[in-house]
Amino acid sequence: MTTEQRRQRVAALFELAKDFCANAEERAAVDESWQEWCLPGLGLDIRLD
Repeated sequence: MTTEQRRQRVAALFELAKDFCANAEERAAVDESWQEWCLPGLGLDIRLD
């Protein structure tokens, strides 16, 4: 799987998560976690040994 394919799949999961949010504040928190936490680390080779 390429980095771009992984980014697209994870982005789709975050969009799905937003569909389950009850209000705008929750959706904003999901967006923030995508932008601040997930997206910056997607291209990194992180190993949990």
